[in-house]
Amino acid sequence: MPNHIMIDVPEVEFMEVTENVAEWRLGERAVIKTPKFLCGWGLGIVIVIPLMLWVAYTAITSSMDDIMTAVLWCGGTIAAMGFYYYSPVNRGNRGREVTIDWNARTITVRAGVRTDVKSLDDVRRLCLQTTATHGTPTEYRGVLEVDVAGKQIQLFETLMSHKEKNEPTNILLAVTRRLAESMSVPFEVYLEGRQLEPKELDGLGRTESELAQKYEQLGSIASGYAMSADFHGNAAEAEEHRQEAVFYLMQAHNLDPSLPEPLLKIGRLSKNEEHRDAAIDAALQQNPDNVPALIERAHQLNLDGLEDEAIEALTEAVEKEPSVRTYQARAEACQSMGRYELAHADFSEAIKLDPEDADCYSSRAECLKEWYENSSKSDLIDQALADFDQAIRLDPEDSSFVTERGTMYRAAGRLQEAIDDFSTAIERDAESIYALSQRGQAYLECGDAAREAERDFSRMIDVLEEQPRTTDETMSYFQTTSIAAAYRWRAEARRQLGQMEQADADHELAVSMSAEME
Repeated sequence: MPNHIMIDVPEVEFMEVTENVAEWRLGERAVIKTPKFLCGWGLGIVIVIPLMLWVAYTAITSSMDDIMTAVLWCGGTIAAMGFYYYSPVNRGNRGREVTIDWNARTITVRAGVRTDVKSLDDVRRLCLQTTATHGTPTEYRGVLEVDVAGKQIQLFETLMSHKEKNEPTNILLAVTRRLAESMSVPFEVYLEGRQLEPKELDGLGRTESELAQKYEQLGSIASGYAMSADFHGNAAEAEEHRQEAVFYLMQAHNLDPSLPEPLLKIGRLSKNEEHRDAAIDAALQQNPDNVPALIERAHQLNLDGLEDEAIEALTEAVEKEPSVRTYQARAEACQSMGRYELAHADFSEAIKLDPEDADCYSSRAECLKEWYENSSKSDLIDQALADFDQAIRLDPEDSSFVTERGTMYRAAGRLQEAIDDFSTAIERDAESIYALSQRGQAYLECGDAAREAERDFSRMIDVLEEQPRTTDETMSYFQTTSIAAAYRWRAEARRQLGQMEQADADHELAVSMSAEME
């Protein structure tokens, strides 16, 4: 689990804490764990295992006196370990687990093997303290403690990364309020030793809108984990992260229904098209001016072949919000429909709104490239290359722009310039599947570089074969079709080299993989 964990007391909160928090719900259990490496036990195990082996060896080969000596050494070591572990000097090195059971009305504290159970009815107050560290520069940390019958139990500690004095208080204050309300106890807040008055607390703490945005961030992170797990073939882990993402995103929506994305992101997590449509409907019903929902609805309409309806939805989005994203969305839809002149006009509007956006220039260049490929208008080549050049100037670190410029050179028949661009991209990322495939095909088109083409396609196959087999249907299709294409291209390169047997073997592999996907 990541260090930044959601807290739900009793509704929803977000905190940055060092502990691993699980199952925090009012009416259920809350487990707050602080795992520690027990160096005393670790060192003891390293010593005890050889001693036990010594005892076993002496029992077989030595006299009774030697056996007793070995037993005493082993017993003494274990006793020393126990003394060290239970002694006050090692208190900070023990693992700690605090369990709040709302049904049983208890707080259970486990430190190592010790267990202490307290009743929630004995909770007197909550205490939130923010203190300064002695580092350079000064940082601030916050600790939330619960006073149970005179005993202070630490629940949460903020990460040591805050440069603002109030930030740890802001993070912990909302959950402190929720806990105090649910336990019907007062709470106190101390800022560097000074207790804050109630009126001073009014301006502190995160708003529900801020918490909702944090939840949306957590949902996006969990979605990314789910995608990664799918890619690595871990279906169970992927499903767990999807459920986690849905929970976070629903909390974000419940806290701030005006946020445009949470419901849409929930829809994207489902592999059921009806669920995605329902999410879009719900988002638009909640807010008819939800521009991301309009864009997503248009995308679905376009996939269903309803092109005019898709353009209407995107035009509505542009009218409601004439921005880079709306113009780009309509431009991309027009481009996919082959309406290149309209797409070019919308990309140009997006560039007017943000002339420093490298992606806008790259997108317009891609549109010009497709337009050229479908019309052979030679004047479009220089326009596209000029846009790619501008994208590279604005973001020289993004090798994808160099690769895409190479595809324009290749489409125009300027193969050496294309190969130079692809080579630059591969120097930056030796495992770029797209750049390797494009350079390999450019080498094939040269007519006298089959050896170089075979090398690129072999490298492409190696990279793809090394990737884990995904459980996601879409990604699996992409993986398999990419490998099949690489084998098919390498077969052509080997034919040009006269390696007919190897070429036939590659061709058969490509055909069998393609058949699997049908």
